[in-house]
Formats: sequence, C-alpha cells, structure tokens
Amino acid sequence: MNAPTTPPSPKGLKGFIARRGIACTIVIALFILLVAANAVYALWEASYNPSFCSLCHIIRPYVDSYHTSEYLDNIHQQANVGCKDCHVTTPIGALQEVAAYVTGNYENPLKERKIGTDVCLKCHRSYESLAERTAHLNRNPHESHWPNLRCTVCHKSHRPAENYCAQCHQD
Repeated sequence: MNAPTTPPSPKGLKGFIARRGIACTIVIALFILLVAANAVYALWEASYNPSFCSLCHIIRPYVDSYHTSEYLDNIHQQANVGCKDCHVTTPIGALQEVAAYVTGNYENPLKERKIGTDVCLKCHRSYESLAERTAHLNRNPHESHWPNLRCTVCHKSHRPAENYCAQCHQD
C-alpha cells in the first residue's frame, strides 16, 4: 500500500493567501499600497523644487537659467513663481517624462513647450491689464491689431524674447 501523499501547496499569490490567510494578505496589500502612494506623493511634492528637477541632466540648464539668467524664467523665480506654475503636468505626465529620461527616449535639446496663454493669464489677468501696464511704451505691444496673439510668440522663458512686431514694423 502506498502512503497517502499531501497535495503540493499552491505557489504564487494563491499559495501566499493559503499560508497567511485572506485577512493577513489584505493587510499586507494595503500596507504596500500605502507605502507606494506615500512614495509617489513625496516625489510629486519634491518635484515642486527646481533643484529636484535638475537631477536630470537635460533639465539642469533650464534650472540654472531659472536661477541666474536675464530672461523671463529668472524674473519669474524672483517673483516666487515655480517651474510647475507654468509647466503644468499631471502625475501620469510626470511619470511619462521620467520614463522618457530613464530610457533615453527624448530630444536633446528638449523641444520648446507650448505654454498656453491661459497659463500666463492666471497671474497676468488679461490682455487689457497688460496693455495698461505697458501703456508708457512708445508702441504698446499689448495693445495691437493682433489682440489674441499667444504670449509665447514674443515672450520666451529660457531664452531672449522675440520682437514679433519688428517683422512688419520698422520702429
């Protein structure tokens, strides 16, 4: 006669649950999720610090410019406007950026970002308000025959501004 054999214990998640019990497994899974969520939250919060962003070598020149240049990025830095106030992204978008960096799947130099006028007007209110603030100029660029021209056509953050009007106007 053969001695009865015990069936092999299941492997993987089923085996883990069988050995530990469903309640223990749920507690462990919740703990892992909590730790992961806290890590993602900590990274998200850290990403508001430009120095954190400069850990990626392709971003470092932009962060250096933000701190020291004569361009709009440094003017914004002096006004305590952070990178993410203009460079809006989602957690998924941030993860995609990290994945692109880690895999080397990016252009260098980075393509210019298309910042919408709505982002600028969060702080600068309206074209009318800007026209009032620049009324002292000989030819007010914010009171033009192109009333809805995107701010970034002229204003560049990490490089010199462009005089769009000079393409047609000589003065």
